[in-house]
Amino acid sequence: MARSEIGTIPARPTSLRALARSIIAPAGALRHAEPLLRGLVPALIVLFLIALALGAFVTLQRSYDRAIAAATDQMGLLASSVVSHLDAGTAGASPATPPEPLARRGLERGLPAMARQGERSVLVTDSGGRILAVTGPVAAQPGTPLISLLGAAQPLTTFADRAGVMQINPPGLRPLLATVRTLKAPLGEVALVQPMDAVLAAWWSQMRLTVTLVVAIGLVLALLGAAFHWQSARA
Repeated sequence: MARSEIGTIPARPTSLRALARSIIAPAGALRHAEPLLRGLVPALIVLFLIALALGAFVTLQRSYDRAIAAATDQMGLLASSVVSHLDAGTAGASPATPPEPLARRGLERGLPAMARQGERSVLVTDSGGRILAVTGPVAAQPGTPLISLLGAAQPLTTFADRAGVMQINPPGLRPLLATVRTLKAPLGEVALVQPMDAVLAAWWSQMRLTVTLVVAIGLVLALLGAAFHWQSARA
């Protein structure tokens, strides 16, 4: 037994040298590949940031379209509810009944709560298109023609119900999401308007958060790339 153990001793240095070569060989290969990695790492970082930015842009665009579609559907349903409420208030009234009290009473009593939310405004006109009563933050005075407020170069005041819900840019006002519906006599029309800033308030918050995250990720990756380049230059 002793002889066999002694016979194995000379083989150990050979095994250690083989182990050392197996460890050193990959390190040498990495050293030869280092110039390639110096150029590859920044390129991969740039490609990743481009893909991240494109993904964020597509996501924000889709959420923008969904926000507009949801607000359009909601305003259409709300307009139908407001028309039913105002028409019920004029039931039994003759065409000769003064429309101003009916319009004011209709906006003061029983108006759907959502019509007052999100900076929405409701405007009621007579049969001649003059504003009789207003609720909401829009700057409009009774007696003003509705067409002068919304603008003449849009179909809302011409086609009313058939125009549906539209985005408009009235003179002197912020861009609006608006719809106009026909009312029973002695009233004329009702217009619902909402600033696009209010329509897209949640989307703007999401966009700011997304841009902040993308910029933060970009800065972190840029620092990592700079650290890698500095470390490889020292080696």
